[in-house]
Amino acid sequence: MKQSDLVRRQLRQEGFTEVWGDVDLAYGATFAKDCGGRYRLVNRKWEEVTGHSRDKVIGQLDAEIFAATEATQFRANDLHVMNRET
Repeated sequence: MKQSDLVRRQLRQEGFTEVWGDVDLAYGATFAKDCGGRYRLVNRKWEEVTGHSRDKVIGQLDAEIFAATEATQFRANDLHVMNRET
């Protein structure tokens, strides 16, 4: 079984599947990561924009997908968002 299938199963168990159908059809590139920076969800538009398929991305870190410079900036952005006060 592919890792993306395992993640989808876990998302279904966690109740994300109801929301995911709408997100997958969104016009904008959409993704979700866990706190460790691993991709949990990417929509069709994200696949189109990045050129990466969700089957190869789910469960991966930015550093495993993108060039080092991009991956470093993406992670810095993630940490900034996670650490800011609301």
